[in-house]
Amino acid sequence: MKNLLFKLLFLSLILSQLNLFAQQNWKLESEKDGMKVSTRFKSDSPIKELKIEFEIDASLSQLVALLNDVDYYTDWVYNCNKANFVEKVALGDFYYYVEMGLPWPLSNRDLVQHCMQSQDTSNLVVEMHTLTEKTDEKFKETESNVRITEGYILWRLSPISYNKTHVYYHLKTDPGGNLPAWLF
Repeated sequence: MKNLLFKLLFLSLILSQLNLFAQQNWKLESEKDGMKVSTRFKSDSPIKELKIEFEIDASLSQLVALLNDVDYYTDWVYNCNKANFVEKVALGDFYYYVEMGLPWPLSNRDLVQHCMQSQDTSNLVVEMHTLTEKTDEKFKETESNVRITEGYILWRLSPISYNKTHVYYHLKTDPGGNLPAWLF
């Protein structure tokens, strides 16, 4: 438990410093039906970061349950061919494996993610920080897939009412392999 608290404290400290720059340089790509999709380039990567914000008619607990139910990612995560729960470290701290399908002639991508969740008790906001693991100790690499080793996902779920939630999603990743940056 102390290890989880230390990780969350350390991650919060880093993210609070990064938050000074987090809202800068986003370009609104699309806004439709209340969903805003923005991207930005960072100096350390030719791949765009992605930010999506919207409100949804679902309770906070429904969304947390959906995001924690890794076995059903294939039903709703775009191009997800396979998803497996790998290991529970503690409550709200777990590892999972995902394989993403890409069109021919590209190779599919796979990754091992470490998800750490926290909830602010004053406003009930849930944050899920997911880091891509660089090691293959949790789930062995296959020759048919390209292993993604760099990535970060933030889900921030803010309850508006009992059955309405504001969703903030931020993705930063490097899909690995020899892919042209314009593809993403």
